Amino acid sequence: MFVRSMLSRLAFVMAALVVPDSPAFAAKQEKAEVVTARQHPDLQKFHELARIAGLKSTLAGKRRLTAFAPSNGAFAKLPAATLDKLSRPGNKALLSAVLRHHLVAGNYSWSRLKRAKIAVYELPASDGSRLKMDVRSEVSVGDATVIQRDLKAANGVVHIINEVMIPNHVKARLASMPEIMAPKAKVASKKSNRS
Repeated sequence: MFVRSMLSRLAFVMAALVVPDSPAFAAKQEKAEVVTARQHPDLQKFHELARIAGLKSTLAGKRRLTAFAPSNGAFAKLPAATLDKLSRPGNKALLSAVLRHHLVAGNYSWSRLKRAKIAVYELPASDGSRLKMDVRSEVSVGDATVIQRDLKAANGVVHIINEVMIPNHVKARLASMPEIMAPKAKVASKKSNRS
C-alpha cells in the first residue's frame, strides 16, 4: 500500500514538471519574473545587467522579492567608467553585489508599509546589508528616491528608483581598478595623429 501511494505521488509530481526547453517552461519563467523589460521599458538596463550578473534565476524565482530597480536614467547617470568596469566579464561578482544590494526578500509594497504607520523601515538586502526605506510623503530607499512604486509582479513588488545604490566595498574595489579606453576612442585618436 505504501509503495503504491508513493508511486502515485511520484507520478503526480512528474506530471506537474515542465521540461526546461519547452515553451511552457519559458512562459512560466516569464510570468514569475519580477518585472520584465517588456513590461516596463524603463527597466531594460536593469534586466540587461541582471542577465550579465547571472541573477535572472533570482528574479524569476518562486520566493517573494522586493526589487528597488534603478531606472534606465539612473544607470545613465553613472560615470561611464563605472558602468564599463561593472559590465566587464571578470567583474560579474561586483555587478552581482551591486544588483543584489537592490533586492530584498519579502513583499514590501509601499501601500502595505504605509498602513503600518511606521515612517522608516530597515530592510535586509540580499547582499547582507540593510536598506533604510522612508515611506513618508516622498518615498526613498538609501540615497535614492522611489519614482514609481508598487509595480506588482507574480513573485513580489518592484519600486523604480532614480539612483544606482553602490555599496561602499564595491566603490572601493572599482576605484582601485584601472580605466580602459573604449576601442572607438583609440581609433579616433589615431586618426587625429595622422592629420
